[in-house]
Amino acid sequence: SNRAIYLVDAFGNKDLIYRNPAIACSSPMPLQPRLKPPVIPHATAVGKPRGLDGKKPVPLATADIPKTGTVGVMNVYDNQYGMPKGEKIVKLRIMQILPKYTPSADRPNLSHGTNKGAKQVLGTVPVEADGSAFWVQPAGIPVLYQALNAKGEIVQGMRSAAYVQPGERQMCNGCHESRHSTPKRMTPPKAIMRAPSKITPSKFPGAKPFSYPLLVQPVLDKHCVACHTKNQPKAPDLRKGDYAKDRYKWYLSYKNLRPHISYYNDWSFTPAKTLPWKYGAPWCKLYKMLKDGKHHNLKLPADDLARLMLWMDTNAQFFGHEIDIQGQSDGKVVPPAFD
Repeated sequence: SNRAIYLVDAFGNKDLIYRNPAIACSSPMPLQPRLKPPVIPHATAVGKPRGLDGKKPVPLATADIPKTGTVGVMNVYDNQYGMPKGEKIVKLRIMQILPKYTPSADRPNLSHGTNKGAKQVLGTVPVEADGSAFWVQPAGIPVLYQALNAKGEIVQGMRSAAYVQPGERQMCNGCHESRHSTPKRMTPPKAIMRAPSKITPSKFPGAKPFSYPLLVQPVLDKHCVACHTKNQPKAPDLRKGDYAKDRYKWYLSYKNLRPHISYYNDWSFTPAKTLPWKYGAPWCKLYKMLKDGKHHNLKLPADDLARLMLWMDTNAQFFGHEIDIQGQSDGKVVPPAFD
């Protein structure tokens, strides 16, 4: 029906206010003059900004859409779980979370933990003396961040995912800060007063895409295997073993190191948050044995120790993803399906 707008009094009298011959009218809303609200700029590269003429944004061509955004942290020490007193964070490591390629968890088994998603290392960005950081990050991929001290130890990690959209600038107050808090600092963070940092990729083979055979086993072969098989025959065997016959295609060393590493398993039974020093290498017996050179006077070169630490910081993965398991075990560089 062609509804109209009437003014109706208490006696049922009706005065026609407005009728449109083309469309029905209903749910009138009284209006009053008000100040024009400010124009909020686009947060992402969805189109060219409105001009002064008020025209609508012009959609960007696919080639014009940036593939990155910028991300910043106001203060990594703003932390509701308590950053260790006196601990200095110098870098943030950025780990890319890869999409699950197969329909079922643990088919295939990528590590000792229940697999919600594999990871690979994008690299690190610097943290300023005031705890701030600011960097350019690939858009449209899930990542997590790990706070590292000057020794390369992971002080605190992140178990949820973060994203940045094309052209977006995204800022957070701190690392695990309360979502109800506001920035506590009164001066501008040093990092955002400069150009954003570029991510420095890891120099180690087996970091991207991740690979235990390329990252970890060469260190064991170089420094550990001979002593463990000859001088200490009762020690864990750290050779590759006959991995082709293993049901998971894991190396013997990987299975034998399990009692010496700590990792998060099923998220249903482990906390969704991480506490300082309760994640990655500092949480593992293996790192505590090796970091001071007290394990049979073995003093690992800094790079080789860093490779083992990086492996433990990935939640001790073996494979980098679900594709070509045999090829990954053979030490081949196998790119993930989605990168």
